[in-house]
Amino acid sequence: MSSEKILFDEQLNSLQTLSSIYGFIKKSAPHMDADALLRAEYVLLVSSFDNYIHNIVRRKIGENFFASNPMPKDFSLPIEVFQLMRMDGTESGQKSLLDSYLNKLLAKDSFQSPKSIEYALGLIDISKIWTAAASTFCNTADNVKNELALIVQRRNQIAHEADVDITTGLPRAISIEVVSDCRNFLQLLVKSIDTQVI
Repeated sequence: MSSEKILFDEQLNSLQTLSSIYGFIKKSAPHMDADALLRAEYVLLVSSFDNYIHNIVRRKIGENFFASNPMPKDFSLPIEVFQLMRMDGTESGQKSLLDSYLNKLLAKDSFQSPKSIEYALGLIDISKIWTAAASTFCNTADNVKNELALIVQRRNQIAHEADVDITTGLPRAISIEVVSDCRNFLQLLVKSIDTQVI
């Protein structure tokens, strides 16, 4: 298990607190609307998955660079970064400089949708993601991709549309089960990806 997956699991365990608070409020004050807690948890679950992918890609590119393995196609390191790394005589300093550059470079990208996941993992020579995931899920590759796409779509509705249905003007329904399904799906997907990374 990678350190990135350990961090991902810790993040998801921490986020489960929001569901617990939601459950407490529903029992203690049933007339209070606590759905915002579930929406926040849903968005943060997907963000944790995005963060996992960023961390994996950054680490593997760095490892490949220092092992003199081929870099991703169309990947270039500015001469300024090379010069800074050359001036720092320590390997740990050089790794830190490269990691900082990669973090800045990748920060502009969101790795959530199936297409962006394929791109990100392709940078570190991981392919056939969905075929591997299909066996983990006991489902078809297309169904796994479609489920992730639906999760990201719902995340975007919450994050960018306040989760309001434009036809009714009312918030879309959300439940602990919806959040739990999202969490379980992302945990299985990360488990599948992680076996290909290590």
